[in-house]
Amino acid sequence: MKNKLIKLLIGEVGLLLLFSAIIFVVNLLPTKISEEIGGTNKLIFPKLSESQFVKSDFVASNNYLNRVDVLFKNPNLESRDELKIVVKRANQVIVEKSFTGFNFGDTSHARIDFEPISSSKGVTFTVEVKTTKIVDGKLAVGMKGEILDTTLYYSPRFSIVDTFGNMILIFEKIISKQAFVLVLPMSLLGILLW
Repeated sequence: MKNKLIKLLIGEVGLLLLFSAIIFVVNLLPTKISEEIGGTNKLIFPKLSESQFVKSDFVASNNYLNRVDVLFKNPNLESRDELKIVVKRANQVIVEKSFTGFNFGDTSHARIDFEPISSSKGVTFTVEVKTTKIVDGKLAVGMKGEILDTTLYYSPRFSIVDTFGNMILIFEKIISKQAFVLVLPMSLLGILLW
């Protein structure tokens, strides 16, 4: 009887440690957060050949900004216009990438990836779209009012201290609202070990 109780206790503690390890590892993995800039303004597609240069500013709402997508329209997939997209912070170029009309579908995004910026929250960034060669003038850029239709992506990383804090919050939620998620597997393990 004493051996069965010891096995049961070791099994329950082992299950709790396994559950904690899974939560710990999951919290250390970077997650993706996205937000669309432009609000609820109506989406329009002016031709790039008309303006040849479009820019707009945005303020990052999170740290670890690492990607900006800009919406384009290539009607019937015919455009061969060439352009350059530049992402800046305080007139400092973070990334510059060239595209042609062949890179875009009828409606698709230009994806600009860069190293995550750890302290991007609250910082103003600028996205510039510059036409470098007009071949047919059919390529159009997505605008919401005067703002480029852009989607921002963040990949926040949690420190080990933050991860322990998140684990405590997760256990509090489980115990207060969903106790069966923790109790049921432990009970089944107890029955199996008994």
